[in-house]
Amino acid sequence: NDFVKLFQSKLNAWLTHLTEHTNPLSISARLPEYFVWALHREFQQGKTHYTPLINCIKTPISEAWQRTRTWIRYNVEFTKKLAEPVFDERFSLPQIYIWPRAYYVDEPLRNSSEPHNNSTAEIFKNVVDLKRALDSWIFSDGVAPEEQRLDSIRILSGDPGSGKSSFARMYALHLIKKGFKVLFVPLHRLNVQAEFGIELDTFCEEHDDHPTGLLKSDSAPPRLLLILDGLDELSNQGKIGATIASSFVEEIIRKLNNRNSNKLRLQALLVGRPIAIQNIINKFRKNEQVLYLLPYNIENTKECNGLTSLIRENQCSTWWRKYGKLVGIDYSSG
Repeated sequence: NDFVKLFQSKLNAWLTHLTEHTNPLSISARLPEYFVWALHREFQQGKTHYTPLINCIKTPISEAWQRTRTWIRYNVEFTKKLAEPVFDERFSLPQIYIWPRAYYVDEPLRNSSEPHNNSTAEIFKNVVDLKRALDSWIFSDGVAPEEQRLDSIRILSGDPGSGKSSFARMYALHLIKKGFKVLFVPLHRLNVQAEFGIELDTFCEEHDDHPTGLLKSDSAPPRLLLILDGLDELSNQGKIGATIASSFVEEIIRKLNNRNSNKLRLQALLVGRPIAIQNIINKFRKNEQVLYLLPYNIENTKECNGLTSLIRENQCSTWWRKYGKLVGIDYSSG
């Protein structure tokens, strides 16, 4: 780690001297993720050379160590992908990202057939810091074990282009850095009409860097979050898709209940557009189980409950200032 930091500073100095790029930090800041990824690829490509070393350190707990190494590989690959440039720029999503806000609707109104992105006088939006709200749920701050076990699912909804998938990936990265095990699953890669456990295993087995056996008692981690992104794919299939989505969510709930029969082991975050969750929303009775992304600038604050500073913050300005620092333009006066 100290070596990487030292080399990072040297790389930044070299880029400053070599190029006219106004902010070489946006490139050198991605070095730690790429460095670990490069070491991993070197081991993969030259595994025959490293086999004698591996054989020398085999122990009775090698299988457990192999699962640990698989998680390490998965985390490295996931982190490296997020370190890739975005917007045809030289910086990555984690460098430009602003953590969004979200809201939940009190339970009696939540089961209304009206979509909540349409403002109505009787619906009040309880605004929360989305990352903090999910952290509180994941780490069960001040919650009794029995309540933890019965509160294992969250729904995140937002309109097209609202940043649902970006948040899901960034939140996964946030948990990975905390040492929490999380698996990001694009639902379009699964046959959601098949048995979920089998499909999840198949999906993981198709990737060398994905851990397997995540729902089996003998190989599952003590705690795990599944981020299931793409309920939209099901809703696009009309009435048939709505039925499939409903059955799929019921299957997820059953799996969660089975894994958490004695204590909390498995949690799930489902991500989709409002239209994708209309037919499943009545399955969730607790406040804050269904969360809706808010835009960077909330225009109608009168319909919002929560911290005034949180509601009134214009995150658009914050984003532009952050972008300006990365590209060498001063947007602080805008």
